[in-house]
Amino acid sequence: MTPYASIASLPFFNASAGCYPLELLAAITRHEGFDVWPEYSYIDFALEYLAPGEAAHLYYQCANVPNVADAVLCPLLSGWDERRDRERLSFLARNGIDAGAADRLLTAFDRHLDAVADRIGASRIVALTATHYQLLPSLLLAQRLRRAGSAARVAVGGYFGSLATARDIMVEHGGCLDILVYGEAEDVWPRILADPDGVHGVVRGGSTSFGRHLPTHDEVLDKVAGTWLADKFVVSLEHTRGCYWDVCDFCNFNAGYDGIMKKVPSQDIFDSMAAAARTHGPGRFQFIDTALPRSFGRDVEDHGVEADYEFFAELRAEWSRRDLERLSHLGRPTLQIGIEAVSDDYLRAMKKNATVEQNIAVLRHCRDLGIEVKWGLMIGHPYETEAMLAETLRFLQDPPDVVPPAYITMCEIRPGSVLWRDRDSFGFDVRFPTRFLDHFLAPRLENCNFLPAVVSTRHEPRSVTYREISRLVDEWRLRDRARQPA
Repeated sequence: MTPYASIASLPFFNASAGCYPLELLAAITRHEGFDVWPEYSYIDFALEYLAPGEAAHLYYQCANVPNVADAVLCPLLSGWDERRDRERLSFLARNGIDAGAADRLLTAFDRHLDAVADRIGASRIVALTATHYQLLPSLLLAQRLRRAGSAARVAVGGYFGSLATARDIMVEHGGCLDILVYGEAEDVWPRILADPDGVHGVVRGGSTSFGRHLPTHDEVLDKVAGTWLADKFVVSLEHTRGCYWDVCDFCNFNAGYDGIMKKVPSQDIFDSMAAAARTHGPGRFQFIDTALPRSFGRDVEDHGVEADYEFFAELRAEWSRRDLERLSHLGRPTLQIGIEAVSDDYLRAMKKNATVEQNIAVLRHCRDLGIEVKWGLMIGHPYETEAMLAETLRFLQDPPDVVPPAYITMCEIRPGSVLWRDRDSFGFDVRFPTRFLDHFLAPRLENCNFLPAVVSTRHEPRSVTYREISRLVDEWRLRDRARQPA
């Protein structure tokens, strides 16, 4: 029987993790009384395509490096201008990708699109998730459905950063898209299901029903069972949505949401984890979206939870040792802590509401408790000063006995953030030096996070200092590795 609704999640979402938007929309669809087909394209394609060596390396690049997947696949777009192919291949070469390998992936994905369109094209409604480098692949599937004569109403939703970008997508791709949901889908999806012809264009989402529909995860776990993904697959859980601090000036997480942090009751999360581990074992999870609040650790203790799950979560540096001890009763956490800077002046400039002392304290707590932890440094903030960098260098020259940073990132000016709002004050400017993605999205200011772009401000890059920071971090990592038991 043809399902009323199909919900497709395409590459290059991480094939080793559950795509929560797909699971959530499927749960809502069933609650509304409609048949649904969850199309795990991102898992199927990984299982079809991935192999050791060249293919695995290229797939990793597509899933982790901005615009690499877009550059590989954009020749499949309707209206592709072959005169742009030299620019496309040059971009791929700069990212260390062989043109032959890219062509083989494109050919495999072309066949995959036909198979997916054949499976879901007869549905009344097709929903496409568009996050984590899925936007262009999702648009390709929408075009393929139209080309195959599908009469399905096609809706796309994801994190678009700004309403201007959402509108640009509809302008460019309105021939294959009927609906674009900007924001959270919970409130608008039932309306689309009930009257698919009555909803058109860009629709603002909402989440007054947040937390009422929790996925069971059974289908995705059945999907990977017996495959090589089973030994690494993690179930995605949503305890909170939106940031409870929401002041860091570089962050735009809440811009596409209702602007407030919301929580699913902790007991519901514990029940979901227990059910997934009981039926599919052994219990690997990741908490998605934003930082877990300290109250979650207290809830683990208050509810008497004792488990041996492996799980990943992001935290702010305000967690105490006692909070972390409580959280550890859930199992074996890997924590990513939002530290960003080791200069108090730098932290104040970012509005992190944290101090270097707090940052080091939480890292020491994790070390003492045997908790695996990751953190990183951010540089290139538009309000960065020489004094902040000097303080950073002094810290790195004589670092404390804690795990070193796992990464260094350049600050991005993202639509919806405080820095984006204040961009004129520091001379923010964007150039688009390569134009091979013009048929994907218009090269406009608001779309700079979706396209290969060169961003500049009046803030002068301090390349020599940045290289010294990188060198000191590398040395710290080497010393740390040398101390690890063989």
